[in-house]
Amino acid sequence: MKDKDYIIKEFEDLLNLLRERPEYLEKLRVLILTKELLELPMKFEEFRNEVNRRFDEVDKRFEEVDKRFEESDRKFEEFRNEVNRRFEALEKGQEEIKQRQDKMEEILERHEKSIQELKGWQLEHKVRMNICAYVGKYIKKCRIKDKSEMAVPCPIIPLL
Repeated sequence: MKDKDYIIKEFEDLLNLLRERPEYLEKLRVLILTKELLELPMKFEEFRNEVNRRFDEVDKRFEEVDKRFEESDRKFEEFRNEVNRRFEALEKGQEEIKQRQDKMEEILERHEKSIQELKGWQLEHKVRMNICAYVGKYIKKCRIKDKSEMAVPCPIIPLL
């Protein structure tokens, strides 16, 4: 059928013609639709491309942020491990210091006992050497004899 022979009596006839001849459909669109509406598919495609481009940029930025976070996490983990290692070393050193301090306290106790004994011996020696000065006013003609002059050894009387 030719275009001139085609008769449109009903709306369905028009639809059939437009289906058979797509170029007519396009011409009808140009007549019916505004320029803005006709440009809408092209603008939408441009918009879609722009949105996709921006999403690609956002994805790229997120990947960069993810890499930075991964690097930060790695560095933080290294730092945490180093801090833990140092704390363990400090705890070990502190335990060694405590053991040394306990040892020093034991040594100080022994030295304190030894010093007390030495003080006692020193006092006994001082009294023995200066017996006349201590008891001279009670005993007349007091003098210190040499050990060789004594027939019986002098017993040491502990002073309490």
